[in-house]
Amino acid sequence: MKEEIHLPFPQEFLAVKQGIKPVMRKNFFVKEYVEMKRVENQIERICKEFKLQFLFKDIGNERVLYISKNKDIAKNAYVAEKTNNPKIFGKLLGYPECCVDFYTNIWQSDIRTSTKEGGNFSFVYLTLNRTKSKPKFYLNNIFNIQSRIFTDDMFSDYKKLLSISKFHMWRFYIISHVPCSYECKESTKLAKSIMKIMKRKIPTLTGEIVKALKRPFLFFDDFNWIAFDGFVRGNEIIYDQVAPYRSLYSQRKFKKGDIVKISDKEILVFKEREMIHKIKKKNEQEGIIIDFS
Repeated sequence: MKEEIHLPFPQEFLAVKQGIKPVMRKNFFVKEYVEMKRVENQIERICKEFKLQFLFKDIGNERVLYISKNKDIAKNAYVAEKTNNPKIFGKLLGYPECCVDFYTNIWQSDIRTSTKEGGNFSFVYLTLNRTKSKPKFYLNNIFNIQSRIFTDDMFSDYKKLLSISKFHMWRFYIISHVPCSYECKESTKLAKSIMKIMKRKIPTLTGEIVKALKRPFLFFDDFNWIAFDGFVRGNEIIYDQVAPYRSLYSQRKFKKGDIVKISDKEILVFKEREMIHKIKKKNEQEGIIIDFS
């Protein structure tokens, strides 16, 4: 058996290498990556080995990396992002048109300002609201928080989350974009193509990713959620244990239970049919079940 290859952000890298996507993009927050020179040297070495072209550019407070088989295509992606042309940018990144339209319409609307005003904005909620059937685990982007950060407060919470995680949770995704729904056919098709090559090249990591994604979640916001080893039954999560993937939300009350029941105003935790905890919801969006199992 061939030795498993080790790559940074392997999903994206392999998708470009196999021609599934024209370009991949990765942003590095200057505050997050102090030793950017070391990162850039690593990227240069890997791209040379795999015969890929790369481009680093500064956009705002970020150092942005573009990788493609063709340097001109990488440059085009940079120009499209820099000039705020989401249609061309999304196409170059290989994202489905329906998802590009969904993301662009929200990004250009007033909805996002609710976060700054103390609201509970999340792309996850908006994606879920457009999902009419059971969400597909291929499209689970709960762990891929970095793609949804757009305020200093969110970046601060992101750093807190990374500091408490025992896992490299930022690796736990298959598609890097925000899907227009958790049943999007084009996104699912793309995810299956990427996972096919992942299973061949990085089977161990792929197994870890699927294990993390394929489960029910109790979702509060981008940085607060609980993952379970269990299944969903109506408005309940029946579980053996709380999964080890931590968010900023305390797992303590849920670790003692085996059933979580959700109502409009409360979250109830049961152990052997006896209620052991009651959590009052601040709003209807707080504490919703997302069944990726």
